[in-house]
Amino acid sequence: MSLSRRHLLKLAGSAALGPALSSRLAASQEPLVPADKGLSRAWIANLTKRGAPRIITDPKALKNIGMPVGGICCGQVYLGGDGRLWHWDIFGAPKPYPYITSGGHYANPMVPES
Repeated sequence: MSLSRRHLLKLAGSAALGPALSSRLAASQEPLVPADKGLSRAWIANLTKRGAPRIITDPKALKNIGMPVGGICCGQVYLGGDGRLWHWDIFGAPKPYPYITSGGHYANPMVPES
């Protein structure tokens, strides 16, 4: 299929104008999220209010404290309450343990293993 120069210029021009026209159309429509959401100032201030630090030293409680650390699409490692790294879940690597990470672990946490 051959393309004439005139037809190519029409295609290129419409491709260049498309985003400009669509942004003008979007600006003329009512926004999907209103600027005033009816939230009280006290509720908004409470979102960033700092609480008092909570220090947990009970070894029984520390065994169930873990924070997942890692990046998107790179697997998962937990930083335990005692400072150990556990539950190494590196995607694509053979798993020597029978863990399956899912939402059920919040109700029944896994036993930490380094």
